[in-house]
Amino acid sequence: MKNYYKKLNSKISKFIPLAVVMLFAFTALFASSITFGQTTNYSATVSSATVPIKTGTLFSVSWTAPTGENLTQDWIGIYTLGASNTAPVKWAYTNSQMSGSVDFSLDNPGTYEARYLKNNGYNSVATSSQFTVEAGTGTGSYVLTVPTAPVKTGES
Repeated sequence: MKNYYKKLNSKISKFIPLAVVMLFAFTALFASSITFGQTTNYSATVSSATVPIKTGTLFSVSWTAPTGENLTQDWIGIYTLGASNTAPVKWAYTNSQMSGSVDFSLDNPGTYEARYLKNNGYNSVATSSQFTVEAGTGTGSYVLTVPTAPVKTGES
């Protein structure tokens, strides 16, 4: 019996290096065709006519989605930095468009980012660079217009 194990051990020790070489060859040959997860190219970009962005001022978020994707109910969300995908400050649908832009304005100063989310859900597939919104300067003014035609009492 001892002789049997000795012969078996000799055969196994010759087989193991061959198996390892075959495993590496298989991996090198087929690894390029194995996909782990989704590899699509979405993008989201924030732009504004005024930098830094002021509260109450419009800024645009542009997006691009890859061809062949189901874009139904995809949406853009504006988030405070580090917020959960379930907590957008503002949002808008992409209207199933592969690319486009949407305008937003924010009421509160802070650091924000835009995210592209899929299928009316909370799966973010693209995030913009962070951007800062500062308090507005209050340079506007109140305007009150008085009609030039006479108004009779009780009429408006």
